Amino acid sequence: MSASASASASASASASASASTTTAANSAASDSVTNKDQNSGNKNSSLISSTDDSQRIFTHASGIQIKLQNVVATMNLGIPYLDLTKIANQTRNAEYNPRRFAAVIMRIREPTSASASASASASASASASPMKATATTTAANSAASDSVTNKDQNSGNKNSSLISSTDDSQRIFTHASGIQIKLQNVVATMNLGIPYLDLTKIANQTRNAEYNPRRFAAVIMRIREPKTTALIFSSGRIVVTGARGEEQAKRAAMRFKSILDKLGFKAEGKLEFKVQNIVGSCDCKFAIRLEGLALAHGKFASYEPELFPGLVYRMVKPKIVLLIFVSGKVVLTGAKYKTDMYEAFDKIYPVLLEFKKQK
Repeated sequence: MSASASASASASASASASASTTTAANSAASDSVTNKDQNSGNKNSSLISSTDDSQRIFTHASGIQIKLQNVVATMNLGIPYLDLTKIANQTRNAEYNPRRFAAVIMRIREPTSASASASASASASASASPMKATATTTAANSAASDSVTNKDQNSGNKNSSLISSTDDSQRIFTHASGIQIKLQNVVATMNLGIPYLDLTKIANQTRNAEYNPRRFAAVIMRIREPKTTALIFSSGRIVVTGARGEEQAKRAAMRFKSILDKLGFKAEGKLEFKVQNIVGSCDCKFAIRLEGLALAHGKFASYEPELFPGLVYRMVKPKIVLLIFVSGKVVLTGAKYKTDMYEAFDKIYPVLLEFKKQK
């Protein structure tokens, strides 16, 4: 009995000694790690030898400089709702296009900052791409504008019978057949006669203006009344697009000129305003056999449904391009005068009736 008790006491003492040894080892290891971490901290504190907050440069002990390039931060105003349209309209250097990005993009010069720059550049690219095509068309057509003026004056009385009635307020012109032709877009140019425009100054001091010289060499400016867009080039030329009529395009051009006048860029001499392209559309109210039309008028028409669903008809006189769809919808483009558009539709209408689909 005494031998059993002695063995139990020995085992207990051995376990106790083992536990105390383990605890001591763990404590020593913990102290070692702590001292190592502290030493490591002191060692790493010497990595930065100098800082320059004004230039945002941090110099490593090796002499290599680390420069801060951008800092993104957020701030919550605690306001449940902000009227973004009001903010964009009443502040400078602000952009707001809810179809592309659900926030106002605002810029200031000091300190230099730009919120959502990726969205801003995407917006500028999407707006500028169709504008490039417009500007190219404008340059190509400007040389023929004087001869077209005389042509339109001579043909005005001749083509006046094509229109039975007009409604300028709604931009709708009714053909003698009863089909209504509606103006969709008018592209016009105006030359201010100024040898040089500071586009950076214009973009920074006006509302709803974009300027990214790496993507497009013009300021893209928008106004609400009339709802138009202008491309302002440093040469003093303005391209106005988005107007729904000639008078509306002229009013828009004068508004853009007024904005530039307030910035100190006053026009010199007589203004050169010219309509470069008029786009209209109509609905014939009946389906059209485009295959038969393409075969019969192969000299003027091209139809490749794999590439484009409409038939492209290039009329020689007047020089108009018509996009004809199987549904009976027709788009007329390339006209510089409304009378040319009416004459073109008057000529194509009997052809469309000839290839009308029978029910």
